[in-house]
Amino acid sequence: AYLGQLWADNGRAMQSIPDNLRAPVRAAVLHERDLLLADAARGCGGEVVLMVVGQAHVPGIQRALEQGLACDRATLCTAPAGTVAERISAVLLTGWIAHYV
Repeated sequence: AYLGQLWADNGRAMQSIPDNLRAPVRAAVLHERDLLLADAARGCGGEVVLMVVGQAHVPGIQRALEQGLACDRATLCTAPAGTVAERISAVLLTGWIAHYV
């Protein structure tokens, strides 16, 4: 539920990010979501798993599955403390740092 709320508020949060950082932040958020979706697919345990995802996620999910990339689901699915804006900023910044540093 938290990630759904976060994603719904993403558009507004992105407007508060300077123009020169928006593309890297979007890429980091997309990358984290791809890892989370790939991890969920792995956890299904079936021989065949059907996922319905947005087209932008397909390459990242495929790469994560093929390369065995993992994510920390507990961290990604836990809401940080603070206001909604602070939580969104923390998640976006954390994703950007993890992806680009």
